[in-house]
Amino acid sequence: MNILKLHRPMVPCTAKFDEELHEESIVVIKGKLTDDPLRFDVNFQRGDHPDADILFHFNPRFKEDLEKVVFNSRGPDGWGFQGEKYEKVASRNSPFKLVFMVWNNSFQLVKEQNETSEAKLNYTSRVKIAISSFCISSCLYLKNLLICVMTLDFVSNNADIDPLCT
Repeated sequence: MNILKLHRPMVPCTAKFDEELHEESIVVIKGKLTDDPLRFDVNFQRGDHPDADILFHFNPRFKEDLEKVVFNSRGPDGWGFQGEKYEKVASRNSPFKLVFMVWNNSFQLVKEQNETSEAKLNYTSRVKIAISSFCISSCLYLKNLLICVMTLDFVSNNADIDPLCT
């Protein structure tokens, strides 16, 4: 399991994973938004340079009438088809927790409510999944950020992942 804790990270923030992420990886991102966020991006990438392939671009937007998430991928031939879903994934000036599950050729955002988990977003990547870094960027200031990476095997042997990612 890898844990990366960043207090008041400079945005944009790019970091490499210790090992490439493949299927059955879980990435937990905890943070806190500012009072008046516009949007933020989480990009799961292959490489840490500006032109790296983005296997999953996750972009919650807060300023529209209805809050939504925009998602996409970018490969050597450019951006793919942009999808969007009207879904509230975080609240202003409140802590948030995003749980991403990485499968063979897709990503799934799971939102936990009490003791149940519910899939909120499924995205099939058009680029082969082999993630080596992530980038968080935005027009906002993240107060706190915690990235926790583990395998599905590890989680199945540990009932509650919250204490592991604090």
